[in-house]
Amino acid sequence: LLIKRAIFLVDRNIYMYFKRINAAKCAFTELKHRMAVSPDLIISSYEPLQVHLLAMKLKKAYPGVRWIADFRDPLPNFADCQFIYFMKQKLQKYICRKADAVTIVSQGWRNEMRRTGVRNVTTIYSGFDYDDITDEADVDEHEKLTFVYTGSLYPEQYSLRPFAEALKELIDEKAVNPDKIKIIYAGGYNMEFLSQMDLLG
Repeated sequence: LLIKRAIFLVDRNIYMYFKRINAAKCAFTELKHRMAVSPDLIISSYEPLQVHLLAMKLKKAYPGVRWIADFRDPLPNFADCQFIYFMKQKLQKYICRKADAVTIVSQGWRNEMRRTGVRNVTTIYSGFDYDDITDEADVDEHEKLTFVYTGSLYPEQYSLRPFAEALKELIDEKAVNPDKIKIIYAGGYNMEFLSQMDLLG
C-alpha cells in the first residue's frame, strides 16, 4: 500500500511538473510575441512554479538581463514524500543557481537555503506601505488583546489547536476575559481555521 501511494505521488508530481513546463512555454511564446524590446529586469515570485520556469526561459532568451527569483515559501515545503522533497530541493537549487539574485521572506528560510548551498539569497520581509495607513483608519488600540494570523493553514500540516487549547484554559480559569480578546485570521482554508478554533465556542 505504501509503495502504491509513493508511486501515485511521484507520478502526480511528475505530471504536474511537465504540465507547468508546458504552461511556462506557452506564456513565454506569448510574451516574446508581445514584447517589442528586451525587458529591463525579470522578477518572478513563487508560487506557482510556472513563474520561475517562465523567468528561466526569459533569462535564457535575454542573458544580459538580471533575474530576481523570489520565494514566498521554499519549494520543498509542500512535498508529499521524501523523494518529492529531494527532487524539489534539487529544482530549487537549480533555479537559484540560474537566477542573479534570490529573495526569501524570513531569516530562518534564508539560513536553510544557504545550508543547502544557495549563496545569492537575501531576506526581504513581508510588510506594508505606511502610505496605505491613514489617520482615519479604524485602529482598535489597547481595547483588546489581538492575535493576528496572516499565514495559511494546510490540513494535516499546520495547527492552531495548541493555541486554542491554551486560550480556552486561561478563559476557564478566569485568567483572561474573553470579551477583551480578538482573533483575526487572514489566510486560506477558512473552514480549517474554524474547525481548529471550534473549542473556543
